Amino acid sequence: MSDESQQVFMTKKEAMAHFNLGKRRLQYLIEDGVIPSVKFGYRTVRIPVRQATESLLALAKVGESR
Repeated sequence: MSDESQQVFMTKKEAMAHFNLGKRRLQYLIEDGVIPSVKFGYRTVRIPVRQATESLLALAKVGESR
């Protein structure tokens, strides 16, 4: 089985709680491509948990090195 078939997704609301982010901050991170998202229809967006976590951890490491 491929890795993508086992992907776990979360909603924006779940991502806000999981990463302790406000709605606007999450939206900015998605728009800037920091947090990946997948559109399912016109208004439905799902965020891949593993990729989002890896992206935010990488961003935090860059912030620490400054």
